[in-house]
Amino acid sequence: MEDEKVRLTTLEIREIFKELRKKIKPYNEVIREKGYYLRPYNKVYNRDKRIYYFGGYWFSIKYEKGKMPILKYLGLQKPSPELPDPPKVPKVKITRVGGWYETSKSQLEELEKFIGKRIKKEEEEVKVEKMKL
Repeated sequence: MEDEKVRLTTLEIREIFKELRKKIKPYNEVIREKGYYLRPYNKVYNRDKRIYYFGGYWFSIKYEKGKMPILKYLGLQKPSPELPDPPKVPKVKITRVGGWYETSKSQLEELEKFIGKRIKKEEEEVKVEKMKL
């Protein structure tokens, strides 16, 4: 049986990105000194779709005086055994078609568990909140 699809709004996606950056930032501050950067997601454009792949994308980072840092993609595996273990960002795919973002319910639950916050509220909860206003 196929997993149920869930639609997300732009505000919900922004919340996911914000929370992911909060989780990864302390780790990146530690590994920056060793010349590495961990990106929590990657964006791919495919005709009329935007696809976001969540997981750990490793880069080397080099700084030159007075210039922007240079990033070089290294892959999905931790590039050096001397680095501390990274946060376990779940492997999730979110697709944007038109004004909506879609993913499976199980993948959204994995993301919510990782960031420690519920993003998608059930319709009944939204109705109750509206009634309280």
